[in-house]
Amino acid sequence: MLTWWLAFHLFGLPPLWSKTAVILSALPTGTGPFMLAEFYRREGGVTSSAILFSTIVSLITVTFCLTVMI
Repeated sequence: MLTWWLAFHLFGLPPLWSKTAVILSALPTGTGPFMLAEFYRREGGVTSSAILFSTIVSLITVTFCLTVMI
């Protein structure tokens, strides 16, 4: 919702760019943070849990965004 408000209202982006920004913000966290956590021997378990949670939530958010925007 924050990205939608920023893209459409605050920045006044063209509709295609605004919709693209909203859909991209609904995507899950990538594996980059996990790889960095493993490289620096930090909280890999916490990072993988965040990735799993964001992937599950993205099923809802991406579906909602695509349904509303298209």
